[in-house]
Amino acid sequence: MSEHPHAEIRRLFDLAIEAPSSDRERLLDRECGADAPLKDRVLAMVAAAEAGDFLSRPTGDGPAADATIVAPSHERPGQMIGRYKLLELLGEGGFGSVWMAEQREPVKRRVAVKVIKLGMDTRQVIARFEAERQALALMDHPNIARVLDAGATEAGRPYFVMEYIKGVPIVGYCDTEKLDTGARLELFTRVCHAIQHAHQKGIIHRDIKPSNVLITLHDGVPVPKVIDFGIAKATNRELTDKTLFTEHRQIIGTPAYMSPEQAEMSGLDIDTRSDIYSLGVLLYELLTGTTPFATEELMSKGFAEMMRIIREVEPHKPSTRLSSLGDSATRTAQQRHTDAKKLGLILRGDLDWIVMKCLEKDRQRRYETANGLAADIARHLADEPVDAGPPSAGYKLRKFVRRNRGQVVGASVVAAILVLASGISVAFGVLATQARDAMNEARTDLREALDSEREARTTAEANEQKAVEEAERAERELARATEIKRLITEMLQSVSPEEAQGADITLLRGILDDAAERLAAGEIADELIAAELHHVVGNVYLSLGLYPEAEEHIPVAAEIRRRILGEEHPDTLATMPNVATLYLDQGRFADAEAMHSQTLEVQRRVLGGEHPDTLASMNNLVNLYKAQGRYAEAEPLALETLEIKRRVLGQEHPETLASMNNLATLYLDQGRYAEAQPLFQQTLEAMRRVLGEKHPNTLMSVHNLALLYGRQGRYADAEPLALETLEITRRVLGEEHPDTLASMNYLALLYRVQGRYAEAEPLLAQALEFQRRVLGQEHPHTLVSMGNLALLYRDQRRYAEAEPLHARVLELHRRVLGEEHVSTLGSITNLGNLYNSMGRYEDAAGMFEQSLPIKRRVLGMQHPYTAIAMRGLATAYDHLDRHDEALPLWSELLNLQLARAESPEADASTLNAAAWTLLTHDIEQLRDPRRALAYAERACAMEEAADGANLWACLDTLALAQHATGDTAAAIATQRRAIALMPTPDADQEMHDRLAEYEAALQATSG
Repeated sequence: MSEHPHAEIRRLFDLAIEAPSSDRERLLDRECGADAPLKDRVLAMVAAAEAGDFLSRPTGDGPAADATIVAPSHERPGQMIGRYKLLELLGEGGFGSVWMAEQREPVKRRVAVKVIKLGMDTRQVIARFEAERQALALMDHPNIARVLDAGATEAGRPYFVMEYIKGVPIVGYCDTEKLDTGARLELFTRVCHAIQHAHQKGIIHRDIKPSNVLITLHDGVPVPKVIDFGIAKATNRELTDKTLFTEHRQIIGTPAYMSPEQAEMSGLDIDTRSDIYSLGVLLYELLTGTTPFATEELMSKGFAEMMRIIREVEPHKPSTRLSSLGDSATRTAQQRHTDAKKLGLILRGDLDWIVMKCLEKDRQRRYETANGLAADIARHLADEPVDAGPPSAGYKLRKFVRRNRGQVVGASVVAAILVLASGISVAFGVLATQARDAMNEARTDLREALDSEREARTTAEANEQKAVEEAERAERELARATEIKRLITEMLQSVSPEEAQGADITLLRGILDDAAERLAAGEIADELIAAELHHVVGNVYLSLGLYPEAEEHIPVAAEIRRRILGEEHPDTLATMPNVATLYLDQGRFADAEAMHSQTLEVQRRVLGGEHPDTLASMNNLVNLYKAQGRYAEAEPLALETLEIKRRVLGQEHPETLASMNNLATLYLDQGRYAEAQPLFQQTLEAMRRVLGEKHPNTLMSVHNLALLYGRQGRYADAEPLALETLEITRRVLGEEHPDTLASMNYLALLYRVQGRYAEAEPLLAQALEFQRRVLGQEHPHTLVSMGNLALLYRDQRRYAEAEPLHARVLELHRRVLGEEHVSTLGSITNLGNLYNSMGRYEDAAGMFEQSLPIKRRVLGMQHPYTAIAMRGLATAYDHLDRHDEALPLWSELLNLQLARAESPEADASTLNAAAWTLLTHDIEQLRDPRRALAYAERACAMEEAADGANLWACLDTLALAQHATGDTAAAIATQRRAIALMPTPDADQEMHDRLAEYEAALQATSG
């Protein structure tokens, strides 16, 4: 075999790999001439890389430094790379291979692993490799392939792991499914948004083409995924310290999709508008089935001429190119579910202008952003004037006619009738004249007809100009009215906590109240305008927690819109969920459920199951079920909603985060703390980042995490969060907002369970006073505060004050929520515990016997409220000397506690509580010091490893277990350490008493 220059082999390889497979033989015959060995070598290289590119390939006439042509892959199916088992080779190119692999831990899933080939781990290739890995790591978008992991093989070759995209190139998918132009534009718009996300992260793709935009199906819905950022360039930061300058005469990208500035080959002046050009080529191909410059045509010109064409030659408009395709135009049209003539009409105008604006040689004349391109396509789909189009009066008139087709058609019908009547009259007049005086009168009539025609033409032209002027005036008036409405809406909405974020809203609140008064006085004559204002004003009052004021507006807006526009109109559908939310916030569960169910049924029918508004209503219905304690209905709907939102909206969309928070509170209400905690922590972290510290949803998330810590007995963790929430809600939402009152109530509860009654009582009393006035006597939040105040009185043995409050709360819960609601069951338990405290054991047993069977059935055996009822009933039985009935309850309670301690998710506090119970149980036969010792040792080890604040409490339990099992000397040392670690060493006299007991026991043994 003859020796060939490295650069020549490289050039031929790049030409062949980009050419259609059917044309490669002919292309290489022309380029190689009689040099058959050279042709065979290039074909062998192409065959090795046929499965697809791994990274971008540098091409050109000059030598590629540090580059080695194709090296075979040394990976094999079944081989482990890190924690990934290789299953199937998906693609192999000049620089590396792509494998489908199985991840075994911490989750089991299919992934794609990219790894550099042996011999290709050169400085340049590794730089390109790291560019792709780091570019992907910067991005988080539902339409961009996610990077999951990265590392190096045992041989030191880099690899990284991406989500496995099982899809097909976008053009192939659209053609196979015969998607019409509108559906193609919808998919393309999502690609634009993905590229915009990359640009916002400072990443330019530089190789946008159909094979790098895959379509995968999620529940039958096509989802575009942009892949292969292997030649991405950082615009505002270096991707890696190994990033290299592009070498002279070394091109990056695919020629048919390459921007003119990329064809300059300097590589030093590429910005995001290069991707706009490539998006334009992709759109061109989606619309016409071909690229502006066909690959075969480019490849046939030679390297220098190919670059010149890209830089200098203006491509034909899509509609013109379609008309030149001949017979293939028919096939192209059929793939777009139409015929060639109609497709040409579809492309002519807006789409021609949009595409050609992308393909401008001068990048300053292209769209500035991918979002700008997507917005112009949206305007085209909505029959609005596009930015790329010429702003002529005729063009604007045509757009006006399309958007107002009904009114224009009506006017046209009238005009047509008048023209027809006029024509008939003229015809009869001519016939009569001809019959009376054929020649002379005919000449006269002809002259008159010509004069009439000229006059009619002049009149028509004047009318057309007038129509254009009227259309332009209507456009200006509409734009002015829209802008005024937008400004008014934004001004009123700025009063809401989400917008105000703690700013002074005194003046704006006055404007809001003034607008409400004007609406009430009927000053807005147009009902639809009034409905718009009712909608805005009512929602602002709702966000402020002013439910009576909100009720004067939101239902009114819904009624007007339903009556005039119908229940399926977008404006009606925007208001109905707010009516349901208002009812839910007022505790009117039956009304809320009826409205939510009706709204959701219409939204699913009109908008589809994955529309953001539909998903928001599903989330609202979860809230309703949760508030009623209907967990069996709430949980599957919550999981379904969250899964769809993650897929459709993205992991950190505010609506997705709201669903995560809802699912976490659902787990919390059921006592499933191990499932709730990671969800709460993840949600809070994302909300702080996405929404900010002061956003009401962030504050709610902080409150919920504090609530979880309180339920777990982690008061030291809960209190700072509760204080933070109350301080911010007071400042941002106001003293009497429902969320502020809920924060006051919870902080008081934390103080109460820690015995800090003097701090708890004023907070509870103030919260209850405000809630009675703002929310009403029977609102669920009011009842919570009443119950907590009653518990505070009970803890202080103020039974005369506690009993009527407990009884009143139970009465209202039964009437408002029903007998089996979790809050009603909690009220029964509270009253039973009060009777136990008062020594009224018969009454206590009666309350617990009434509620325990319902709790077992409704809440389940694992729920903390069920355990409280069991403990209360067992206590009552023991005091009534019904020990045979108490013992099974105590035994069952202990078994439940030990089951939680044996769980893999058991934390230090769970283990410590189980150990303490086994050491101190009132029933001697249920004590087990040796088992308690094992739990206590594990609890101390976990708490110490985590540097936990409650280590002292775990050590106190461990000391008691050591003493009970005969190791009193160790118990003394452990107890002394526990006392030393206490936040306030003198606060717990019992711990000092136990230390003295151990010391006395050891002295007695020694003596």
